[in-house]
Amino acid sequence: MVRGHTQRHRPAFTLVELLVVIAIIAILIGLLLPAVQSARESARVMQCKANLRQIALGCSQYLGAQGTYPGTGGWYEHTGDASEGLGPAQRGGWLYSLLPYIERVTLFSVDEGLSGAAKATAQRSRIGTVVSIYVCPTRGSPFVQRTWFGQTPLTRSDYAACNAGTGPGVFAVPGFTRDYQITDGFSNVFLVGERYINPDQYFGGPTTMRTVDQGWTVGSDQDTMSRCSALSQLNFWEPTRDTPGLSSEIANGFPVSRNGVAFGGPHALLHMAMCDGSIQSFSYDINLTVYSLLGGMADGGGFDGPE
Repeated sequence: MVRGHTQRHRPAFTLVELLVVIAIIAILIGLLLPAVQSARESARVMQCKANLRQIALGCSQYLGAQGTYPGTGGWYEHTGDASEGLGPAQRGGWLYSLLPYIERVTLFSVDEGLSGAAKATAQRSRIGTVVSIYVCPTRGSPFVQRTWFGQTPLTRSDYAACNAGTGPGVFAVPGFTRDYQITDGFSNVFLVGERYINPDQYFGGPTTMRTVDQGWTVGSDQDTMSRCSALSQLNFWEPTRDTPGLSSEIANGFPVSRNGVAFGGPHALLHMAMCDGSIQSFSYDINLTVYSLLGGMADGGGFDGPE
């Protein structure tokens, strides 16, 4: 006699159970995403600090070899030119002059020995070249859809040298500064730091904008220099976190408070390289008197204020 086989059926998930599982997964993803984003930003902050450290090291090596910090170059509308060397005749900016000291000699000299159209082509190529340690990873691509010197797109720098203001003992470095001129102490003076950029202008923007219109090779300009207000101008150039819609324009000959050529960045804290090569982090609410004194190299102040 043949016995029939009985089939054993596993119970299926009910619709309610399936919805509960989906809801739990969604909650877990919602809890996990902020942690992942925080971890990623922490990694980007570490990279940004590493960039500043390499730039500061390059400045130190330049100082050791040339006897001064790199020059800030000619006024705006001048790009780097290898034929002008590394001295006062160089009209390109300090980031350009720094290239031989951050292992980018070939990029520095790409136009060497050329003239006319060939030279201009080489210089345009350099303006459009990314130097990785000049780029903040949080801001993303450094390509800016702007035309300058015939080059589109140009590449920006996210870091700037400290320009404290005007008058003896106020300008900080770089700028053909010699080490003995930094009387406030190397650990008490800003060297370079993150610069403020309106996020709406990271990759281009209005034709009137000036903070990212000529790229990293330009001479003394907002693309490569930021200000730390002199004591008489504490309401100008306050450090500011990147803020969409906050203008970066000029008004009445001075940048409006909290923009223009101010230091700033996309991170929760502002990161600055000091003249001793250390990287310090500051709240955007830092006391402006202390902040101003850190920007000057011979004003008798530092972290503890005037002596």
